[in-house]
Amino acid sequence: MSGVAAAEKLISGLLQGGKSPEVHLFDRGRVVGGRCSSRHVDVDGYHIEFNHGCQIICPRTDEFLQHVDQVWRRELGLVRQCPQVIQLDSFGRQLHPASSQMNGVENFMGHGRGRDVFVGTPDMNAIVSGVAHECQYNTNTAVTDIRWVGTASWRVTYGGGECKYFTHIVVADAAAVDLVQHPDTPAAVRDGFKAVTSVEYEPVFAFVAATQGSQGSITFSNAILDHQNTTETTPLTPFSMISRQQQLASHDTWVALTTQRKAREILQRWPMRTATGTVIPQDGEYRKKVAEYLAPDFKQALQYLAGRKECQEIDQPMVLWTFSHRWGRAFPTRDTVLSTPSIYMEEYGIGACGDAFHSPPASPLESAWLSGRHLGNQILKQVL
Repeated sequence: MSGVAAAEKLISGLLQGGKSPEVHLFDRGRVVGGRCSSRHVDVDGYHIEFNHGCQIICPRTDEFLQHVDQVWRRELGLVRQCPQVIQLDSFGRQLHPASSQMNGVENFMGHGRGRDVFVGTPDMNAIVSGVAHECQYNTNTAVTDIRWVGTASWRVTYGGGECKYFTHIVVADAAAVDLVQHPDTPAAVRDGFKAVTSVEYEPVFAFVAATQGSQGSITFSNAILDHQNTTETTPLTPFSMISRQQQLASHDTWVALTTQRKAREILQRWPMRTATGTVIPQDGEYRKKVAEYLAPDFKQALQYLAGRKECQEIDQPMVLWTFSHRWGRAFPTRDTVLSTPSIYMEEYGIGACGDAFHSPPASPLESAWLSGRHLGNQILKQVL
């Protein structure tokens, strides 16, 4: 999101300044946008659609709210308004009013207390795809080297060894900061980027399930679960959010985000890295094992919510299909996030942005957008 936000700001600013923008976007994922990830699958005659990163957007700052509403909704048609998020405690009781403690740390999008709520249309990835189409972007493309070659020029190596030269670089992935930590990089850049490498992250897993028929007794679309005021364990305890993505006569599609505690429990069984620090990829077998592990918890959670609504014991839902996704760097920890909006070294034309630059009370997603936009502004001040 931060890279797309920076690109969006740069393109609009350069056009307004009478310049022809040439902005390249590299993303190692299958689509641009990271947490604004969506999938469409067909399983046994069922068409299943879901957002397994950010399910909704709940702006907490006036700047983000205005942009989402005016630009993404009214001008570009990339989002629509959706019902307010409800907040439940560990026992499924709705909290009134929403707790001021819920500040988005346990979920990607913030809780939307007192604000409008939006969702991408037709899905969340439409937001970043709609913005990125104005760039020259490459997906499934890993950048392998970023090297200063002097005279206001950086050489970026990507894919199978292809190279391009740029005057300005935006590093929008904290993991990619390591690409500039080598002797050929000016010392000022290496030192400036060290702060980004010090940020620590908490993991989370997204569990997706299609259930047979419609779970009509559960009336909410999106519920954030607040476990802060109890130490008791209930069927809702493993999850921080439950979202219904589809509600059809044939099936419902749900996405449940785990709590950070549950995510750490899963990583004890199936680690994210080897003993030498190499990331273990999320292949089909890994996703299947995690989904099978979370499925019983999820079925109990839905059964519990429906039973509370009906005030009686009901059967567990029939699960047709499951999927899981590991977000290893989901949330920057409170005590390591950076207080500045972004980092930019004007002399070398390179900067870093992302959710590592937290902007309370914004959620990590909104913080990433604010950070990318801030860095884009810094570059525009220099080039215009």
